[in-house]
Amino acid sequence: LEQSQMLLERSIWCFEQTDVFELAAKARIHYSSILFRQELQPPSDEKSANDRAVIEMRAAQLIESLTKEGLFFEALNICSSVAPFLSEYAKEELDKRFIRKIRLVVRED
Repeated sequence: LEQSQMLLERSIWCFEQTDVFELAAKARIHYSSILFRQELQPPSDEKSANDRAVIEMRAAQLIESLTKEGLFFEALNICSSVAPFLSEYAKEELDKRFIRKIRLVVRED
C-alpha cells in the first residue's frame, strides 16, 4: 500500500501540472482509498461499535466515489478490507447488492 500511495502522489502532481484535472480527481479518490485501507490495519476486535459505524460510513462514501470514477477493483479492495468490521448482515447485504454486481461488470470488461 505504501508504494501505491507514493505512486499516486506522483500521479496527482503530474496530472495537476499538466491541467488534466479529471485524472487528478480520479487519482485523489484512489489515494483516499489507499489511506483508508492503511488506517484499517489494527485488529477489528479492538474497535467499538461507534468506530465500526464510522468505518462503515466512510467505506460506503469511498465505494460510491470509486464506483463513479470506474475504479471497480479498488472498490472491491475496500469491501474486503472493511469486511472484518461489519456485521454478518451488513456483509451479506454488501455482497448481494454490490460485490456480485461489480464482479459481473469487471468480468464483462
